[in-house]
This record gives sequence, C-alpha cells and structure tokens, in this order.
Amino acid sequence: HFLEALVRRDRNNPSVVIWSLSNEMSPITRYDLENPKMAAMTRCFLRIIEEAEAEDDSRIIQMSSAMDFLGRLRMYNLHYPKSWQAFPDYPPTAYWLDGSFLFPWYGPARDKMPAWSWRKDKPLFIGEFTCVFGATPDAQACIVGDIAFEDKDHGTERVNAKLWPMEVQAYRRQDVSGFCAWAFVLGNRTEVGPVLERSDVAAHTRAVRPLAVLDHGYRTQWFSGDELSFPLSIHNDTRYNRELALKLEITCDEEVLWQETMPPKVYGPAENLAFTSRFRAPVTEQRLDLLLRATLTCGEEIVDEWTKTLRVWPKSRERTFPPDCAIYDPEGRLAALFAERGLQGGIFLPTLEERTDLSAFRALWLNFAEAKVHAADWRRVRGIVERFVREGGLVILDKAEPVWGDLPVPLKAYPGHAPGRRLEITYAWGRAPYHPVMARFTDDDFCLWGEDYYVARSCLETPQEGNAIPLLVAGTDRAGLTATPLLELRHGCGSYLVSTLELFPKLLEAPVVANLVVALADYRPEHRPATVGACLGQESLVRLREVGFMGQPATLAEALQAEVALIDGACLGESLEEALEEIGAALEAGRTVYLHELSEAQTRSVLNAFDLPGEVLPGAAEPEEFDIFRHTHPLANGMTHNYLYWIVDKAKVPPWTAAPLHPEPASAVIRLKQGDQATQITRRGAVTIYPVGKGTLVIDNLRWQLPDFDEPERPRRYLMCLLTNLGVPLAAGAAKRMSKDTETAEERRERGVF
Repeated sequence: HFLEALVRRDRNNPSVVIWSLSNEMSPITRYDLENPKMAAMTRCFLRIIEEAEAEDDSRIIQMSSAMDFLGRLRMYNLHYPKSWQAFPDYPPTAYWLDGSFLFPWYGPARDKMPAWSWRKDKPLFIGEFTCVFGATPDAQACIVGDIAFEDKDHGTERVNAKLWPMEVQAYRRQDVSGFCAWAFVLGNRTEVGPVLERSDVAAHTRAVRPLAVLDHGYRTQWFSGDELSFPLSIHNDTRYNRELALKLEITCDEEVLWQETMPPKVYGPAENLAFTSRFRAPVTEQRLDLLLRATLTCGEEIVDEWTKTLRVWPKSRERTFPPDCAIYDPEGRLAALFAERGLQGGIFLPTLEERTDLSAFRALWLNFAEAKVHAADWRRVRGIVERFVREGGLVILDKAEPVWGDLPVPLKAYPGHAPGRRLEITYAWGRAPYHPVMARFTDDDFCLWGEDYYVARSCLETPQEGNAIPLLVAGTDRAGLTATPLLELRHGCGSYLVSTLELFPKLLEAPVVANLVVALADYRPEHRPATVGACLGQESLVRLREVGFMGQPATLAEALQAEVALIDGACLGESLEEALEEIGAALEAGRTVYLHELSEAQTRSVLNAFDLPGEVLPGAAEPEEFDIFRHTHPLANGMTHNYLYWIVDKAKVPPWTAAPLHPEPASAVIRLKQGDQATQITRRGAVTIYPVGKGTLVIDNLRWQLPDFDEPERPRRYLMCLLTNLGVPLAAGAAKRMSKDTETAEERRERGVF
C-alpha cells in the first residue's frame, strides 16, 4: 500500500509535478523482455502504473532511464544519452536528439536494437547527465586532459564546468522539457554559499538563466573573407510574457564593423526562438581580433549580455615548405589545395616507384586519403621507403591505415563509438613540448578545428613497445589518454610521423593547420640508435623485453663502456665505492648512465660521490598519493600521468571507488631546493637528471619492473617513452597482451578492469 499512501499524501502538493516510479531498472526495448527477470519486473511495474493513474490522473508518470516504458507512458525519460568520456567528440550539437541514435547503454545487443529518435509528440526529460566518475582520473582526463590527475576530485569540477553549459544549452535549444545535472549535489555540506561559488555550479547557474540569448557555436577562428555563422537562440523560461529585443554587434578596436538587431517581440512562458546570424569577415593581410557582443533587453532593462572574441587570419599568408620535402600527389589534388591556401615550396611527385631516387630529399609525405594513395602504391614502394627512413629520412604517413601493420612496430586503431568503431575527437593534448614539431604549439591549437570541430576522425592506440613517442594524446571511456592522432615512430636513424589528423580537409578552415603541416614537413630526425649496456636484474630485464629491448645482459664494467648504460641498484655489487668510480669515469667520458631502483642509502652515496644536490627521502606513498609528470626535460616527451597511476588489487573494490595504488611506487625520492642544478620529471622526485662532467646521470627510482600491477600497460608505456628518449633502440615487444580482444568479461573483472 506504499504507493497508494504516497500519492494520496502528496497529490495536492503543488510542488509535485511528475510521479517517477523507478530508477534505472525498467525495460527500454522489447529485447529486454527476453530476460525472464526483466519480464516479471515489467508486469509488476504495469500494475504500479495503473494504480498510480487510478489515484491521480492529473500528473504525468515517468520511469527514469526507461524511455517511455515500451510506449506505455506519456513522457520520455533518458539518462546519460551521451556518455561524454565514451564520445569525446563534443560539442557539435545534441546529435543524439537531432536524429536517430543508438545509445551506448544498449550494451552487447546494440546491433540488434532499433535506433531511437525523439518524435516530439511526447515531452522529454533528461533524468541525469554529465556524470563522469570512475576508479581512476582517466575518465575525466579524456575530457580535460592530464590536469585531471592533479586535482583532489580527479578533475570532476573541471569536467562539469566545461560540459554542463554545453549540454544545458543544447537541450534548451532543442526545447527539452526538463533536465537534471545529476552530480549537482551538496554532499555533506550544510552551507550553500561555498557550493554556489564552485566554478561548475556557477557555470550551470549561468547556463540555466531564465531570460537568455544562448550561443550554440564554439568556433572562434576564421580566415579573411570567410562567412561567420552564429547559431543562437532566445529564451523566456519564466512564467510570464516578456517583450524581448536583441542587439548584436562586432567591433574591432572599438570600431563597429557589423550590427544586427531583432525588434521587440513578446515571448510567452517557456517560449524560445532559434536562428542563425551571419557576418562576412573583412579582407585582411594581418590577424584581426574581433569582439562579438550580444545584448538582450526587456523594455529598458538589460536582462542578458555577453561577449566573445573572434580571430580572423589572412588566407594568403605564406607558409613555405622545405625544398627537400617530396609530396606524393598522383592526381595533383594536394598541389591545387596548397595553391589555394597559399602554401609555397615542396616538390610534388606524380609518380613513386621502386626505382624512384629519393636521395635528393630528406622528407617524404604520403597521404592515403585526399591524395588517393592506395595500399597497392605502398606495397610497390615499401622497400625504398623503409631504407629511406632507416638511413635518416622522415616519412609522414598521413591517414595511412592500410600500412599500419607494416611498420617496424605494428600499430592499430583505437576503438571508439563512431561508425566503424573509430574514435573521433574534437580535442587533443600535446605531451611532447621538447619535440621540434610541437615546440611552437599549445593545447589550444588542437581543438575545435573548422566548421564541424573535428580534429581527427580516428586515432591510434599508443603502443606499449618499440621506439614510439605520442606527440598528441586523446582517449575515451576509462582507459585514459592512451590514444594518439599524431605519433613519432623511430626506425634506424630516421622516423615515421604517423598522423590521423584532419590536416588537408581543414587546410581552408582551421588557421593552425597550415602551421602544423609545415612543422611536420620541417622536422628532421637527429637521432641515431645508441649503443646500450644493460646490467639489470631479472625482473627489470623481463619488463624491458616486453617493450622491445633486444640487448643482452652485461657486467657493470661492460655496460659502462656503452653510450647508454642501464644499471639496476641491486647490480652495483658490494663494493659501491668501486662501482661509483667506474660510473664517474663513464660520465666524464660523455656517456649517459641510467641508475634504476637505488635504495635510500645507495641514492645518498651517489649524490655524495658526485657532489650532487638533493635530500633523499623514503619512496613510500601516502594513501591515494601518486606521481605525476613535470614536462621540464626532453626525457618526459610522450608521457602522460596515466603511465604513473599504478594500480594494485583493483578487483577488491567497487568500480565507483578510487582504485588502490601501489604503496611504494619508488625505492627512494630526491627533494631539490630552488636553484639546484638538476631536473626532475616527476612531482615526488622519483626521477632526477643531473649533468655530471660531460655526461648525463639519470636516477630513476620508480619501480616499474614490479610484476604485481593490475594494468602493466601503464608502466610499459612509461618505460617505452623513457628508453626512446634515451636513444635506446627497441623493436616489437615480447609481452603477452591482455586486452578486450583476448579476455572474457569475467577475466577482465578478476584483474580489476571495469
């Protein structure tokens, strides 16, 4: 009799507008009824609905996250129609409402189910949205980048502040009847004031202001002479008629270039108007910063006002390709595109054969999409291309999916939720600031390109083996930033730059693309494989084999004769003083000595022997404490914080709680003072780099070799990048991969992968 008592008690309460009878436990499609338990529960719910309607037929009934309960209800309800970390291609539109859509929570039977579309014959309520959580900060990092690892809340407030306004504005323009930002809660607080001051709550409050002119466009950069379009909407979400007028203007240095007004119009309660305003950018030979101002008035009162900075770039601004860069262009498509964009230089090759002489070039660009290069072309020239790279050349493989498996380390596509299981992204983050290609760019350059905002329509999985350095990172779901749309793969003395970026499609839309294309063509690999000596314990050697190390174990004396010596603390022997003398001689000779997992006592002895600064402390970590990277040295190129988030015993905790981390991720750490002549690439001081004599001393006390990590791909990627940056040659690794491709769901759950 609970429902009967509840309805009779509250049916005269004016604050009750909907009876909501379930939460996330109802059928969505008829396929769900194939489950006997769901079918039985559905019969029970049908009785409940009938009883509620009999007690009160004046209110709508909903079943949260159940659509319209197989057509039985007068209202739709959706929870998380788009899981942002699973679909990080925000924000173009609320396309899950624009047309048909297969929801991510359809699960394994997704391909059997019909797509859903909002017919708008029933009101729609978004029950919950933009709740990003998980056992690690990786889900949040897919939305806001590596900074998620640096926040106590795993970046959740940053995610909300970024996504809540996007989603709220999309729903308001679609005329959704209601929505609930589920994570907008007080928690254990009793004071509302501090909560309202949070950045995400303030952003939500701003987005739901009742009288508003909303901007649904996120593009901010155009070319000279382009048409600028501004998708806008006016809203009166009050209970009264309001006479609203809008004024738009664009200024440059306070000079008005364009103005548009909408005369006063009466908007009824909950009435809105969606429209697009257009402006032609002025022709210019230099960059212009424009200011768009929107002012909404009700009578004499300004009820909403905001500004937005727009940047206009000259279309014909010259960019010069290096003359030693060859571009294979069999149909002349790229040459025409370069001419239209104003790009100069480069040599366009109409043919490329096995007998083609590439000795006059230092770089070769192969585009497999717009230039119409095919897999057959690759098979014909694969031999000369491989030799060209091995001898020090650069080959840019642009959208080269047919050849990914033929590279020195096979690459594969990163799975996503776009057609073909591709990962499409509108944001990427740079993780290699010391790389020549990336030196002149910031993260703001790698987001929201052009009219549809896409930076890449597919991504690669960051390898766990070989000499690979991701220059840009992205991600989806809860795996973190382990996808890449731009990767350097070193081979011999040269490199492949493998790109999935939308470079040529956006050459006439995104001003940064021309600069990036030239930066890629300008890059000249200046590395060569170093000779390597490895005096390592068995566990370290096993982990090195997993990432592709090909060297053989050596004695300490033998290892120190190589250009790069990899030495475990446990292999320094009983006579540490003698070992340090040999290490000192190697450093004076200009070699690189990499010391791994030194004890506290050994670390102090090394610092004292070479008169190096730093206070040595225990390497144990406090609960929920972990290391993050400082990109202050080239050795950190390609690293993301994900690589240092070392998880143990994850299967013992629920998936919504913080993952348990290794209690002693380092054998010792070093604390430096300001002004000390050393560089640390981790926050806790586990990895410190010292110049000693003519050489370089790297003390890496991170215990990456331990076998008890639940997700060994994290330390493997760290080690792969570190060794590559040290110049250590790597090949395909020997690790048995544990992934969705080879494990059952039960096996993944046992090792704590949710």
